Amino acid sequence: GAIYAHFRNKADLLVEAIDARVATDGDRSRDLPETTFRDYLTELNSRVAERADLRALLVEGAVAARNDPAVRERLAAEQEERLAEWVAEYEAAADRGELEAGLDMRAVVLMLWSMELGLGVIEGLGLEPPDAGAWGELTRRFVGGI
Repeated sequence: GAIYAHFRNKADLLVEAIDARVATDGDRSRDLPETTFRDYLTELNSRVAERADLRALLVEGAVAARNDPAVRERLAAEQEERLAEWVAEYEAAADRGELEAGLDMRAVVLMLWSMELGLGVIEGLGLEPPDAGAWGELTRRFVGGI
């Protein structure tokens, strides 16, 4: 009963849990050293294990959003806001000459984010995720290619 005094339903509780986890993980990523954008992303993706709970929540949120338009609308709006911030970071890196100019940075961000969220599905199925160092190295190579 106490939970429903603060949340209308389980979906609202899920959305709030996702928001809190995204904020926590976002704060941790700000602790990374100032380096090249490629090194920043490599280090960030080498810490992929730290975001397992976030991925699990986002997968649960995506499932809930399939059947609940209010959850879909709220999650989509918040994820769009985060995606816009990430796209701006990638565009700034392109302006500094660290990424190829003229790329659709939203597509780049969505590709990398989709790969990370795919790990949430893999983890949910009980499959072993990739080694964090290998994941970071693949990120370094991918970003180096663009």
